[in-house]
Formats: sequence, C-alpha cells, structure tokens
Amino acid sequence: MNLLSYDFEPSQVITEFSLFSIFYSSILVATSIFNTRFGMVSKSDSDFLAMLPIDDRMLVTSVIIGSIVSNLALSILFVSLFVLSIGLYGIFIPFLLSLISASLPAITYSLSIKRKVLVALGIAGWFLLAGVGFPFSPMSMFVGYDTIGFSLLITLSLSSFFLAIKRFSFTNYSNIIITSEKGEVKEQINFTKVRYPLLVMLVKNLNVLEVGGRANFMGTTTYVTKRVKLWQILLITSLMGAMIYFAYTLKIGFFSLNFYVIIITWFLTVLLSSSALISEPIWLDMNVMTPLEFFRNYLISKAIALAVVLLPIGLFEVLSSQVVLGLTVMVDLPLGSIFVMSLNSRFYRASFQNIQITTAGRSLVSFLSIIIPLDVLEVIAFLPYLSVLIIGTVVLLVLDLPFFLSSSYWQSTVEKIMTSVT
Repeated sequence: MNLLSYDFEPSQVITEFSLFSIFYSSILVATSIFNTRFGMVSKSDSDFLAMLPIDDRMLVTSVIIGSIVSNLALSILFVSLFVLSIGLYGIFIPFLLSLISASLPAITYSLSIKRKVLVALGIAGWFLLAGVGFPFSPMSMFVGYDTIGFSLLITLSLSSFFLAIKRFSFTNYSNIIITSEKGEVKEQINFTKVRYPLLVMLVKNLNVLEVGGRANFMGTTTYVTKRVKLWQILLITSLMGAMIYFAYTLKIGFFSLNFYVIIITWFLTVLLSSSALISEPIWLDMNVMTPLEFFRNYLISKAIALAVVLLPIGLFEVLSSQVVLGLTVMVDLPLGSIFVMSLNSRFYRASFQNIQITTAGRSLVSFLSIIIPLDVLEVIAFLPYLSVLIIGTVVLLVLDLPFFLSSSYWQSTVEKIMTSVT
C-alpha cells in the first residue's frame, strides 16, 4: 500500500516514473560491478591499506560505508521519481541501491571481465523483469508488489554487504593488476596504404575503440578505460537495436520510448567521447600538423567511428518506422560527441599520468558539454518531425562550428596538454 495518493496525476505519468526508476536502478547496480577501483580505493591506496595492522573486515566495511556516501550523492537525485512512483517508501531506495552498488565490486573484483559481464547481465535482467510485471524482482514494488519487492531489495542489499565483508581481501586485491586486463586489443594496425591524416586516424579509431569515463572518489578524479575491438561494440549495439526494434513492434507500454533510446545511446556516446586523446601521442602529431589541422581530423574521425558504432541502432529505428529518431542516432549523436570532445580536451582532458583536480569551473564545463547536446536530442525525441530534426541538426552544427575554425583555441589546448596541465 502506498503512503501517498496520486489521483491528481495521469496514470501514464506515474507508470513512466516507475519504468524509469526500474531502468535507472538496473543500470546503476549492473554497472557498479565494473568499478575496478572498488568504490574509492586506488591500487596504491590498497597497497598501503593492506599493510595496516587492521582486520580486512574493518577495512572493507569502512571503504563500503564511504562508497555508500558517494553513491548516495548520485542516487539521491532521483529520489523524487521513487517517491512519485511508490510513495514515501521511495526515500529508502537510494540507500539500499547504494549499499548494493558499493558491495558488488568487493564481491566480483577477482572475476574475469567475461564473468563480470555475465553477473551484470543477470542482475540487470532480474531488475528489469519488474518492467513486465514479474513479482519476484527487487524492483517489483514499482509495479504494485510492494512487500515482495522491498523484501527482495533489503535481502539483496544486506546479503551483498555481508558477502563483500567475507569475500574481500586487501592482500589479494593489491596483487591484481588493474590497469591492464587480459583480452585488451594489442595487435598492430597496418597504416602502410593510408596516405591522408584523416584516414590514418579513422583506421585507428575503427580498429581500436576506447570506452571509458571519469570517476570522482573523495575528491580525487581517476579514469577507467577499456580498449575493445570494433566488432565487439557493434555486437552490443546490434543487440540493443534489436531490443529497441521489438519494443516498438510489440508496442510495449512506454509512452515515451524515444526518450529511453536517446538516453541509452547518449550514454554510450559519452563513454566513447570521454576517452578522447587519452592515448594519442600528440607531441608527435604536432610535428606534421598544426593544432587546428590535427583536431579537425581527429574530431571528424572520432565522430565517423561513433556513427559506425551507432549504425545498427539507427537502422533498427528506421525499420521500426522511427525514421527521424534513426537519423538522429546516426547523425546528431556523433555531432553532439564533437561538442563533448572539444570542451573536454581543453578543460577536462582524461589522463592516466596526472591526478585530475576537480574544480567548480571544470565540473560546470563537463556538465554543460553533456547536457546541452542532450537537451537538443531530447527535443527531437519528443517531437520526432523532420522539421525539428533539421533544426536540431543545425543547432548542433552551430555548436561544433567554432571548434573547426578557432586556431587559438586548439593552440592553447595543445599547450596545456604538452605541459601536462589537465
């Protein structure tokens, strides 16, 4: 029984809040498994902690508690959706989700990447089943099974915490090489038949894709990345496209499915865009190109590579009669990525060698670089008309154009990169 009544709200709005709550919670918990830094502890920190004369259980408990605080800061942003969906009981969900998200990395830290993927898919599938009315899901409280849902969520959170305390060992963790995992792309790429700089960069970006993102723990920003082959990403986006296609054809009860498509594809876009320049030997490139020439080629090649990655989703959108949204995914998301890469490369470039100091200005720039293109994309998603698509595309082109014309902007960017000022 809900503590609040929402008779004043249209039923489809509450349904949408519930579906989004299920989707967000599933993504939050599933992705936490891949947090190789285990919440807040870097490799060097774990080496130090392993030498302290303190019981492992006490150490891992303190780290999990600290990680809960960090996760709560993110989850609390969506507490209003939880409350609007199921009533005041929703205020407890962020804490339970944060406890699970903080504990799972400690349970799965020693698993191979393939096993982590299987665990993540299993948990995500279990959570998402609530969206089709399955009662025995930790998220089933959002579809009317309050007692079962909360019981399962509380049980999962507590069992995850106690299993993390029992399983985790700082000594074993400190012996694991985090920065280089088996299976990363290490093959040489042949450039002998490539003559033009743009094609050189495109060949590289279509062979090796870097997926990653920043993570800020206790004021210290680190960067997690993974090099993968193009076909692996295409397999994932093809599966995503097929799922989206069936969601449209089966007329699943989302009254704004376009919103979810844009959110998912934009999340993937940001993951690919955030890794820009992280392994680029820019000091070598500057010997043969001006900064403006280099970044023109680099940004275009990255955008084309992203368009290839998103192509399966766009094609499935077109096949499901969502032509405008399909074109948005294939054209406008790559244009939006150029804006993200351009701002981040100057103000918030990813780096393995240096600690990134988070400031209010850099955080604001990073936030705006993501939100501004997303706002344009969401307008197109909710108003899927050709005229709106054209206007949105023009807006994104206008946002990108200054970066293709300003030589001084990129000169200053290169100076910052070359002097390791990140």
